[in-house]
Amino acid sequence: MAPELNESEMRSVARRPVSGSIKAFWRDVRALARMKTLKATVQEFMRDDALGLAAQLAYYLILALFPFILVLVSLLGTFGNPALATTVLSYFERVMPTEVFELFNTFLGPIISGESPAPGLLSFGILFTIWSASGAFSAMINALNRAYDVEETRPFWKTKGIAILMTLGLSVLIVSGVALLVLGPSIGSGLAGIFGLSGTFEFVWNIARWPIALSLMVLAVAMMFYFAPDVKQPFRWITPGGLVGVLLWVLASLAFSLYVNNFGSYDQTYGSIGVVIVLLLYLYIASLTILFGATLNSTLVRMKEEISGKQILDAKPAHDKPGILEEEDSEDRGE
Repeated sequence: MAPELNESEMRSVARRPVSGSIKAFWRDVRALARMKTLKATVQEFMRDDALGLAAQLAYYLILALFPFILVLVSLLGTFGNPALATTVLSYFERVMPTEVFELFNTFLGPIISGESPAPGLLSFGILFTIWSASGAFSAMINALNRAYDVEETRPFWKTKGIAILMTLGLSVLIVSGVALLVLGPSIGSGLAGIFGLSGTFEFVWNIARWPIALSLMVLAVAMMFYFAPDVKQPFRWITPGGLVGVLLWVLASLAFSLYVNNFGSYDQTYGSIGVVIVLLLYLYIASLTILFGATLNSTLVRMKEEISGKQILDAKPAHDKPGILEEEDSEDRGE
């Protein structure tokens, strides 16, 4: 983080309109990305009881995990074959904790390989599955409302509809991201063959598919931040927290996988229930990173609103809060 805002920088942030150019927006973000912003985000994170919210969200996610995975596998199962199963499963074996992969392989491997039929996307079974999986996104809506500190004013049918659409939309984005990571070389070779492109294209493609897949993850989180909370906000003010949340998620996933695969002994200590414990811990960590990204967005927006005097978020506040800059001034005066 850079040093604190001086008077000249404060005036620059105030002069730039909240709906100005993208360049002006990133100048605002760069100006506001200070140590006090991080401190205010952490304080708000703890004030909202994000640790408890993440535990609640992890519980709902684990209940909805297999219905959600079944939706994903139904998409993959449409093209299921042994070669696809080998490619997909070998990739997940490298990045997943061993206990989680074994569970994934046992129940979903036959569907991806085409040995067991996947439920049709319009069948009663998959519709019920989508409804069940949307329960996790309903919990996500409540958690993000808390992160943005707003009240839910939408009717039940609308929030449930948003949760279902998020289930379907994120399924497509996740399948696309996984396809780029797992099947990227094959896709690149196919495109090169169709359009008669040289080997240089395949080389560039194999490098570019990683940032593209990361961008799809950021987009998925940003869409969640945009549609889930009961807030009307410019989409650009969602991207900083979305990017930070995804990067923290990736780093935390790598660290957790490294720990579980090399140092953890959950299967020896807890037996078969160790898989559930690993899943809960992973989903808890993922929930924390998402909620932190949302809290960061909320903090940046509130600071911009306070400095510029212009409203950015259109929502019904859940509580009356002192301004972030007011809290900083009080701390500087030792009050």
